[in-house]
Amino acid sequence: MQACQQVRYYKDNALFILKLSGSVRFTCTHYLELALKQVNKKNDIIFDMTSAKYLDSTIMGSIAKHFLQAKKKPIVVYKDEDIKLMFSKIGFDQFFTFTQNDERINVKDESFKQIEIFNEDENAKALKEYVLKAHATLSKMHPQDDSFKNVVKLLKDK
Repeated sequence: MQACQQVRYYKDNALFILKLSGSVRFTCTHYLELALKQVNKKNDIIFDMTSAKYLDSTIMGSIAKHFLQAKKKPIVVYKDEDIKLMFSKIGFDQFFTFTQNDERINVKDESFKQIEIFNEDENAKALKEYVLKAHATLSKMHPQDDSFKNVVKLLKDK
């Protein structure tokens, strides 16, 4: 599955659904960031993780960066307990509501939009910055965890 197909969204006047599928890694970050720019903070925000198998730290940090200060808790709909565990270990259970079912995600598949494939050179330039910001957010959430700090330091040094 191509990165652009792993990140899709649905938006109407009251609802924003971000649907992540498969193993979502840092190579999908540009698509994720562009999709998250579509969020209207007044909307109910749902992360449909029912088709997700894995999210790496860059994806987790990018999500955190956008929603840590949200007035309404976004909802994470999941099927796989490992997805909930990934979110909980990073502390998202403080900022997100978790459920295994929300009827609002039952939107027709063709109603979801995906970010179009874009210039790969543009992606390469933006990717370092996305990874840096995502890990800086995770480092702030977990100041005792040196692994996030190390990624930030390495990227700043380059």
